Amino acid sequence: GMEYPGAVLITDRLYNAGNENSLEYVVVHEVAHQWWYGMIGNDEIDDPWLDEAPTEYSTLLYYRDRYGDARFDREYQTNVGLPLSVLTRSGTPMKVGDPISAYSDGLWYNIVVYKRGAQMFYDLHQELGDAAFFGAMQRYFKAMFLLNAKKGDLYEALSKETGCDWSGHLERYLNGG
Repeated sequence: GMEYPGAVLITDRLYNAGNENSLEYVVVHEVAHQWWYGMIGNDEIDDPWLDEAPTEYSTLLYYRDRYGDARFDREYQTNVGLPLSVLTRSGTPMKVGDPISAYSDGLWYNIVVYKRGAQMFYDLHQELGDAAFFGAMQRYFKAMFLLNAKKGDLYEALSKETGCDWSGHLERYLNGG
């Protein structure tokens, strides 16, 4: 699939029998980009995590809202929650915050930016709880609507919503910790 502001393209291969789960996941992911990239812009070359990570996590939240916690947990484990040993490439740090040019192949880009980035949002959500997490994301959305966000804008929304500085929490993921 591929997103553009106001448009989503889905390959016809996903419409074949047996691809129902992949089709739903890809459609939800690309539609979520209408928020994270479409309405909250970012520099997708230098900061691709700012749209891919919240989009991937929003995809998981769709499953929780639509099907319940058990399905959310299954989708998380299947699509995101891989153990770090699986996500580690010898000698290559998993820096979610790297620019797209840091990735020599699409698979490693997907593992780090999409998967590890979604883990970052999952962990943040677990730490904050629903009210503070969704409050911060709504604050971020309202502050950056139709603008290009930077990581500091997300940090600011989290800080204003919770009264705490969450930049260190996120920086560990962004810098490979």
